[in-house]
Amino acid sequence: MILKIKITAIFFSIILAGVIILTLYKIEYNKGDYHKTDAFAALDTSVSVTLWGKHSDNGIYNSIKSKIKELDGIFDAYSESGEIYKLNKSKSLECSNYAADIISKTLALQGKYKNVDISSGDLIFLWDFQSENPRVPSDEEVSESLKTVNADNISVNGNEIVLKNNTKIDLSSVAKGYACDTVREELRKTDVDCAVISFGSSTLLYGVKPNGNDFSVAVRSPEGDSKAYVGKLKTKSCAISSSGGYERYFQADGKIYSHILDLNTGYPAETDLTSVTVVSQNGLLTDFLSTEIYIGGTKNIGSYLNEEGYSVIALSDDNKIYISDDIKDSFEITDNKYSFK
Repeated sequence: MILKIKITAIFFSIILAGVIILTLYKIEYNKGDYHKTDAFAALDTSVSVTLWGKHSDNGIYNSIKSKIKELDGIFDAYSESGEIYKLNKSKSLECSNYAADIISKTLALQGKYKNVDISSGDLIFLWDFQSENPRVPSDEEVSESLKTVNADNISVNGNEIVLKNNTKIDLSSVAKGYACDTVREELRKTDVDCAVISFGSSTLLYGVKPNGNDFSVAVRSPEGDSKAYVGKLKTKSCAISSSGGYERYFQADGKIYSHILDLNTGYPAETDLTSVTVVSQNGLLTDFLSTEIYIGGTKNIGSYLNEEGYSVIALSDDNKIYISDDIKDSFEITDNKYSFK
């Protein structure tokens, strides 16, 4: 018996309803301030767009929505119209600039890290977490699928992408973070003062709030409902991504299977971390590293905490918080079950 439980990750209270955004950010409006919030479906999640500023009109919102929808069509590996779907099927394709760019940048990261690999598409499709009827594959199926996971099977020559040895690409580990980076560039072309663009597990905080204060981000508790959180981080504009086993999963014969796969085994990652949040100016990096660090567990967490270019908040199954030194003083614990490691 398989019980399907599909949860879109709402790791930050900032990406819920506008009321929560107002409460969490404590935004003070002055006469003439303009505020607009709307949402739509893209990149396998509910995308929330909130804009502030006198020039935050419908045209800017529609432009941002159009850009995100464009990325959605490019990165889609599941529908016949998706560019990545076409690449996986044809094995050779002259791709768009966005597809070539995200693939090239992710492959560069894979040269440094080991737990995330966009060549794992066949294995991800095998588990079929995207559907309403996922299943636990056989050991033989997993073993065969693992043979296709190898970044060396992906070659990039300009915009031409070639796949070898039955490899398929899946960009779910980086697509939302990359979208944060792309939308930031679009916003820089406008007069928007401040924006919060949420892609579920990745969020872009842009510009300066109307009252000049830092953004306040609530990090969700892995336990309880989506309104329960462990603490709050004060931060300036940035991109933030989170990964956790409770984001998407299904239950079969009494066992829970998380969507985050260990590419060494082909099965859901077994880790003593319950969630990982990464903060950086590089959205793709936050998305990639939140999964990378989550899979590695606490035994590897020390090598990530104080690296340049990003900061980390990781929660362990014994209710400890591993946090980078540069943001520790900006993080307030609000759940007394947790303490800093």
